[in-house]
Amino acid sequence: MSTKMFEVQQAIFQHLSLNKDLTDIVTGIFDFVPEKTVLPYVTFGEIHSQPLTSKVENGETVMVSIDAWSETKGRKEVAKILYEIEKKLETELTVPGVELISQKITNRKSWEESYGLFTGQIDIEVKIMWEEL
Repeated sequence: MSTKMFEVQQAIFQHLSLNKDLTDIVTGIFDFVPEKTVLPYVTFGEIHSQPLTSKVENGETVMVSIDAWSETKGRKEVAKILYEIEKKLETELTVPGVELISQKITNRKSWEESYGLFTGQIDIEVKIMWEEL
């Protein structure tokens, strides 16, 4: 069995990039943040998976953390960014070559990372299956 973690991350990136309400309020959505990038922005955090296999199919549950970063005083901007992320993730992802079994938000949180730097996080769980060729 192989993993489709990167394909799920790409699908989430494409999905979020189509949310104009989100892209209008952040400077970007990143896997790697370029030096001197201005806040607020969104990054991919931890990504991990658990295998789901049967005799004829491969599959996995992929858990992805998506982080929002802001230097605006308080959590208001982070909350707005998280709202836009979650709103877009309520619609089904398209992951090429796999059957989407389910997707759901499993966690959301916000905290002050350091003085004046606020972070928010949404965790999404994506269950997928595919046939091995």
